[in-house]
Amino acid sequence: RRQLPSQNTKFRVVDRKWMAILRTTAKNPEVFAVTTQQGLLSSLKDFNKEMEVIWHSLESYLDSRRMLFPRFFFLSDSEIFEIMSQIHEPQSIQPFLSKCFNGISKLVFTE
Repeated sequence: RRQLPSQNTKFRVVDRKWMAILRTTAKNPEVFAVTTQQGLLSSLKDFNKEMEVIWHSLESYLDSRRMLFPRFFFLSDSEIFEIMSQIHEPQSIQPFLSKCFNGISKLVFTE
């Protein structure tokens, strides 16, 4: 969130609008009623475009992290996100050590 504040804001807007559509759909789950809502297709296309912009920004951010720490090239995007989301918890990197460092599967942390 701190690294990409504008993308975070965009995502929250899209998410809020998407949730509104889901709430409307839950109230009347008939296919015809849902799919004929005024402006639904246009909204979904806009959401998709916005999510593509957000995803490209995330990919650029991950590439910059990989350039700073090349061992991240051995991890998937979701694994890097998981590590970065728990950056204040050093123990959280344990499952990824063997992918990043040959011969290291566990670290012992002491206070």
